[in-house]
Amino acid sequence: RMTRPGREETLGGDTIRVLLVGTGDDFGTELEGEGFQVARIPDLASLGTGSDQDAVVVSLDEPGPLEALETLRLKTPAAAVLVLTEADREADGAVALHAGAEDHLVRDSIASGLLPRAIRYAVERRRLRRELATIDELTGLPNLRGFVAIAEHQLRMADRAGTPVV
Repeated sequence: RMTRPGREETLGGDTIRVLLVGTGDDFGTELEGEGFQVARIPDLASLGTGSDQDAVVVSLDEPGPLEALETLRLKTPAAAVLVLTEADREADGAVALHAGAEDHLVRDSIASGLLPRAIRYAVERRRLRRELATIDELTGLPNLRGFVAIAEHQLRMADRAGTPVV
């Protein structure tokens, strides 16, 4: 398995960068030492633009699920999003799933070992979804979206080099 540039290699593959938002200090301790690089912030307002995370676990305590997802997609567009709710707010988790979150977890119902597995699954699902959006499933060739990205890159390279493109 190849690693992406700037990644640390772990026994099971790449290190997964996880951001825990508003989950509290006691949540996510099982991620440490499991091939995860964990960062914590108290709320979505503390999230910087262009955050380079593989996954974001966000507690849906204050903003509604749609607002939270919109903020996360603007600030961390490539990250897999897992929402965390209390048992009495499971409907918010369902709304978040319909809005594009990869998974929904209920805080007091997370079995031992489920969180690392859910994060790995969500990251892989997000990666596959992005890949399928740009590569034809049958031929393995770039589809129109993939072609446009490649063409834009080639045009920028030609512009920098001052060479024509045909």
